[in-house]
Amino acid sequence: MRRAWIFALEGGPAQSIGALLAESGYEPVRVEADAIGAELEGGAGPEVAVVAAGSESVGRADATLAELRGDERLDTVPLLLVLTPEALPAAGPAPLADELLRTPLTEAELRLRIARSVHRLGGEGDGERLVVGALALDFATHEARVGERRVELTHVEYELLRFLATHPRRVFSRELLLDRVWGYEFAGSTRTVDVHVRRVRAKLGPAAARFEP
Repeated sequence: MRRAWIFALEGGPAQSIGALLAESGYEPVRVEADAIGAELEGGAGPEVAVVAAGSESVGRADATLAELRGDERLDTVPLLLVLTPEALPAAGPAPLADELLRTPLTEAELRLRIARSVHRLGGEGDGERLVVGALALDFATHEARVGERRVELTHVEYELLRFLATHPRRVFSRELLLDRVWGYEFAGSTRTVDVHVRRVRAKLGPAAARFEP
């Protein structure tokens, strides 16, 4: 399951955001700002990070976002700042966040904001699907299509393709791909990344040219 980090600051709506993330297909994981490095070294990285703050913790929210932005291992992860209505006057424009949201928040809006962040990276989607050229990925069914043709992928192949498709024009090390796609428990060779990339390209056919380095 896709992981979502939540930074629960004083007075913030962390509990309700965690529930919405779970409904949207994410595994919400609470993380402390001073434990970002340890989390990345000891476990799989997140697909999205959410800072949930109240009026008394807006300053800490800015500092937390700065910590996240300062780690190059998270430079492809959308950062969302979710505030209570009382916190908005003190928040300012929040330039370090990809999206600024206020409560009450619905699952549909949360999905839309995450999808919009992905779209800025070069994709085109509505939270349920992502379309890149002739390739279409359905996040709900884990189905991939090139035009009208369904592409038969294993679970790992699909997750690898989804990660690359939602982070276009980016270069990733084998180690980072193992962390994001396989998870930290994988104990095999990093060369398995090369094997899976070749398999995905072969199955996609000409559409794979979109993901050439």
